[in-house]
Amino acid sequence: MLSRNFGYALTIAGLIMLCIGVLQAYYVLPIPKFAMLVVDSSPPDIWLTLPEDGKTYWGKITYASAYVRDMESPVDFVSIIINEVEHPMTLEEGTVNDGVWRVHFDEPLSAGTYKFRFVAINRAGLSSFKDGTFIIPEKVPLEGEWYINDQKVVSRDQTVYVASNNVTFKFVKTSGSPDSMIFVSVIVWINGEHHQKVMDHVAEGTWTSTWTLEDGTYKVELIAQDPTTNTQVTMSIVNLKVGQQNPIPPAMLNIYTILGLALTGIGLIITLRRE
Repeated sequence: MLSRNFGYALTIAGLIMLCIGVLQAYYVLPIPKFAMLVVDSSPPDIWLTLPEDGKTYWGKITYASAYVRDMESPVDFVSIIINEVEHPMTLEEGTVNDGVWRVHFDEPLSAGTYKFRFVAINRAGLSSFKDGTFIIPEKVPLEGEWYINDQKVVSRDQTVYVASNNVTFKFVKTSGSPDSMIFVSVIVWINGEHHQKVMDHVAEGTWTSTWTLEDGTYKVELIAQDPTTNTQVTMSIVNLKVGQQNPIPPAMLNIYTILGLALTGIGLIITLRRE
């Protein structure tokens, strides 16, 4: 009897719960809602920004970005003000509590000195700022001079004679971006194969590379590049003759011969007249 009454009770309880569920599904009985109160006394954190304070940027700046974090309240608004012009930013990575905000400029920033301020505001109305300055220098085309064992390379079809088997290539920059932005290398063709070395930065505006080459004739490519200005100073093909002295051109031999004969003749005439 007891088990039957218990079964009746469970059945009635189940029917009641089922009715309540159906009524709630059709919004007859509203589900109680509770308000959530968030106490937030700290503004968002702004860090890992582009641009950064005090930086000099030789490349193009096409966007600004900031990593903004606020674990108490969602971040609702982020912007950057550059020279008094505000650029609202959008969330591109992460969440409104922990994410990266960016703005892409219609045109890359031109050369000049800039002041900036990052602004971040959370849902509690608290704001934070990050100020700074940065510089984009005027871009100066790369210029410089090439040397092989201290012989200046003046043309692409020049033949350079080197008596020693130790050959030092040198590039001296005369104008252009900072040395850290310059890529300098030399390519020597040996038995039909090209061998390339990045040259050593040995002093301000100076790069060298020393090779040990057997006697013979080599094709050489000398390359100095500045990607920031898209300029370069190259000597594409240089005839390098190692283990050979620079011969005296036939025209010079003729001049020496003529001068020698003339001086000898004048000397003999003066001598004979005195006798």
